[in-house]
Amino acid sequence: MSTSSGVVKNPLPEKVLDTLRQECNIPVWHDDAQGTGCVTLAGRINALKVAGKDMAAAKIVFWDAGASNITIFRLIVAAGGDPKNVIMFDTRGSRHQGRDDIKADARFYRKGEICKASNPKGVTDILDAIKGADALIALSTPGPDVVKPEWIRAMTPKSIIFACAKRSAAGRRRQTPGHSGGQNHSGPAHKGYKVKHSPSKGSKEV
Repeated sequence: MSTSSGVVKNPLPEKVLDTLRQECNIPVWHDDAQGTGCVTLAGRINALKVAGKDMAAAKIVFWDAGASNITIFRLIVAAGGDPKNVIMFDTRGSRHQGRDDIKADARFYRKGEICKASNPKGVTDILDAIKGADALIALSTPGPDVVKPEWIRAMTPKSIIFACAKRSAAGRRRQTPGHSGGQNHSGPAHKGYKVKHSPSKGSKEV
């Protein structure tokens, strides 16, 4: 029996994926990256059409910066999004060119690319970042008040929200920006929008 595929499970999947793409002639797939990334990009493209917004001009805030959001960022840029209109937050704050903690570790080269390409004004406060934003893409720890009502109110009319937080199968949770606890739920549903996420079907509905 020959091996025809592999499964990646690693805290730094970007390095593993990039290395295997160069050295292997078999499929290599990281579901949190490519799977969630492709589905979210498709939803993003269609949501922009429904809202009458332009991909290149749309301002996006990413809440959390794991493998999924890193890949979604890259796919959106490849699809015509402007990285200068993006601000991404991780557990230590926003990503920008002043993040010496990321510069100091060569393993974080994908994170470093985002720091260089996005958030040119070096915005560090989430309320400042989300004011006037067209889209919020949140793949963070689930829990009450992770995405706050005042954030949504500060966004543009017909704003687009992907609230995609969910527990892993083992019930584990990782720290998210500004939140370390709370009960599990599928995501916030404040007045003015509703977001559904179905992990089993790999679909997101806005």
